[in-house]
Amino acid sequence: MRLKLDKKRQGQYDDPGPIRDRLFEDSYQHQGTELDDCKDCCDADYTISRFERGEPATRPTDEPSVHFGNIASSNQLQISAVERHRVHLEHEAICFEMEAAGVMEEHPCVVIRGICDYADSHKNKGWQNYAAATAAAYAKGLLSMIPAIDVTDNGKTANASSHQPATHSPNVTFGSQNSGQQAGVINGGVHGAVFGRR
Repeated sequence: MRLKLDKKRQGQYDDPGPIRDRLFEDSYQHQGTELDDCKDCCDADYTISRFERGEPATRPTDEPSVHFGNIASSNQLQISAVERHRVHLEHEAICFEMEAAGVMEEHPCVVIRGICDYADSHKNKGWQNYAAATAAAYAKGLLSMIPAIDVTDNGKTANASSHQPATHSPNVTFGSQNSGQQAGVINGGVHGAVFGRR
C-alpha cells in the first residue's frame, strides 16, 4: 500500500524498528515532558526488550502481528502502566483506544486498531503513522473478503438471494505469528484470512 504513495511520503509510514520499540518497567515514569523523546531523557537500563519478553514478543521489522481480543475503550488517555495492568487483568483487555468509546452501543461494529504505544507515561507519536497504515491495510483486507450487499432506496437491505460475491477475495497475510488472542464471539467466518506465514 505504501508503494502507491509518492516517494516523498512512502517513508513516513515505515516501521520505526526495534530501536524505537521501548517498553519501560512499570514503575519507571517518563523523565521529560510529553514532547521529549524517551531516547533523550529516559534511562534505557529500565527498558524490557522484545527479546527479554520471549519469543512470542519478537517480530521481524515490517511484519506486524494481528491480535484478537478485548479492546478497552475510554474517553481519556491511558498513560499509566499500573492501570494498564489492572484493566488487562480485570477485563482481559489487550489494548486501549479512545475513538470508539460510546460508539459501539449505538452502532455495533468491529474495531480495528493499530497499536502505537504501551499505554504508559512514555507515550509518543513515533509509531502512530505505521500503526495507522497497518490498521488500514488490515481493514482493507478484511473488507475485501466481505460480500457486497445491495441496499434499496428506502434504506432496507435487499433479500439474501441478491448478495453479490466479493469482487476480490485474496488470502490476507499479516505478520509471522500464527496465533493471537480471541475474546468474545465472532459470528460467521472470515474465509481466506491467514494470520502468520505459511
